[in-house]
Amino acid sequence: MFYISTKKQFENTAKGDTKMEESKLLLLLLPVLIIQLGLMIFALIDLIKIPVTNGPKWMWGVIIVVVNIIGPILYFVIGRRNY
Repeated sequence: MFYISTKKQFENTAKGDTKMEESKLLLLLLPVLIIQLGLMIFALIDLIKIPVTNGPKWMWGVIIVVVNIIGPILYFVIGRRNY
């Protein structure tokens, strides 16, 4: 049964059903991309406004931009100084 369903999926994909698969993938990734962009913008604005951080600001800027979702989270957990 598994072989038959896998074979049908392969045949559907081979027939040009890839557009639907790509749109489903995009819809699944869209919330993650929005969260990533929001976190990055929020962290960069906070980095600019805050006077002192744990480590140099340029380093945290690079981490926020390059390390995607984990970079801003690391900044808020480790890089931000609590007064």
